[in-house]
Amino acid sequence: NNDLSRISGLPINRRDFLDFALTSPRVVFDRVPNQGIFSTSGLSFNGQSGRLNNITIDGLDNNDVNQGAVRATFSQEAVQEFQVVSDGYSAEFGRALAGIVNIVTKTGGNDFHGSLFFLNRNDKISARNTFDRSRSPYSQYQFGATLSGPIKRDRAFFFNSFERLTIKQNNIVTISDDTVRAARNLNYFLGNGNQPFSVGTTSFLSRVDVRVNESDTFWIRYNNSY
Repeated sequence: NNDLSRISGLPINRRDFLDFALTSPRVVFDRVPNQGIFSTSGLSFNGQSGRLNNITIDGLDNNDVNQGAVRATFSQEAVQEFQVVSDGYSAEFGRALAGIVNIVTKTGGNDFHGSLFFLNRNDKISARNTFDRSRSPYSQYQFGATLSGPIKRDRAFFFNSFERLTIKQNNIVTISDDTVRAARNLNYFLGNGNQPFSVGTTSFLSRVDVRVNESDTFWIRYNNSY
């Protein structure tokens, strides 16, 4: 519980729990730009590409086979623990030339528990961009909830989590005016200078655990992000 409290108190942008791996030795941001529409974990182990990592959830593969990208994850509130292995991993791990991040999701128990959270950042409390003459419009809303408890006491349990992130801001585009005109002649909308853009993601996770007997259990988990 103390470890979970310390993790919850760490400052982290957008509540992306994979970034906690950066606190481990030999792990840095992957500086290679995304190739195509598939994004990686953004982590570089021992100087290797982020596409050479293996991200697992509850011991199961969570990677795109062809692109080496990371499939949908979920709210930080749904993470019980995660393990970072940078090198020298044992035979139980595989499919990686770089590093491994093994994530374990939360489960329900005999008592009902729930939580709510809300985060707001906006241009009223943000500093001016160094390259901008005035303070650019910015707003970030991030909120979610969790609910867990028993379906049948001592036998079956559930855990649900939900999170929504919405960001509206401006970004400074520094391409030449000639490039902008050429792109618009081809019916591509491009702009130069201070341009608005937005980001919006929703993640959901639901897990059910059933205790068959003292020695055997099974669980079903569904998670989606869009």
